[in-house]
Amino acid sequence: MNITAMENFELQETLRALATGELSEAQAQQIQKEIVKSPELTEELQFSKKLAYATKHKDLLEVNAMLLDIMAKEPMPAPSSGRFNWLAFLIVFVVMSATAVGVYTTGNQLGWWETQATKLAGSYLQPLENVLFTKENSMFYDALRSGMEAYEREDYTAAVELLGSYYQSNQDPNIGLFLGVSHLMLQQTEAASTVLQAVLPNLDEPAAEAATWYLALANLQANRTDQSKKILEEMPIDGLYGTKAKALLEELQR
Repeated sequence: MNITAMENFELQETLRALATGELSEAQAQQIQKEIVKSPELTEELQFSKKLAYATKHKDLLEVNAMLLDIMAKEPMPAPSSGRFNWLAFLIVFVVMSATAVGVYTTGNQLGWWETQATKLAGSYLQPLENVLFTKENSMFYDALRSGMEAYEREDYTAAVELLGSYYQSNQDPNIGLFLGVSHLMLQQTEAASTVLQAVLPNLDEPAAEAATWYLALANLQANRTDQSKKILEEMPIDGLYGTKAKALLEELQR
C-alpha cells in the first residue's frame, strides 16, 4: 500500500471514529477544524454517520441470518421426553429480537410511532431564517461560516456538528439558537430543548421570541403538551410568532 492509500485509509478510520463518538474531545476538535475547510471531508463524514447508523444493529442481524440458515439446512432436534428444548427457544428468541429491532428502526424512519402532538409540531416546524451578522475576526469564523452554510442547505447533521463546536467555544446565544433549531429539525428533541432553554435568557428580541417559539415546538415534539401550551399562552399575540402561536394553541385546546 502506498503512502497516499495509507493516508486515505487512516482518514476514513478517523471519520468513522468521529461518527461513532470514539474520539477524545481534543481529537474531535482537531478533525472538525479540517472538516470545515473541505466540502469533501464534510461529505465523507456524513457518509460515515449513515454507515454507522446502518450497522448499529449489524451483530444481532448477522446472528439472526446465521440461525435462520441453520434452521433451513438442519431440522430441529426433537427434545427428549419431559425436557424443554432450550436450543429451539434460543433460536426463536433471537429471531424475534432481530425482527423487533428491524421493525422498530424502520418505524422510526417512517414515523410509525409518532404521536398526534409530534405530528402537530412537525406541521408547524419550519427552519429559522438566517439573519446573522458575524465579525470575521473570530478565530472560529470558518467553523461558523461552514455551519451556517450547512444550515442554509438544510444539512442539519453537519450544522449540528459545526455550530455545536463553535457554540461550545464561544457560548454565543445567537448561534445557540440556530444550533437548537438544527437539533429540532433532526427531531433531537431533548438536545434542542436543552440548548434553547440555555440561550433564551441571554437573547435580545426578536431572537428571544424565536427561541420561545421553537422551545414550544420542542416540548410538543416530545409530547409534553402541557408545557408547550404554557409557553404558547405567554407569547405576545402581536409578536412575530403571535399568529402561529395562537393557531397552534387553539389546535391543542380542541
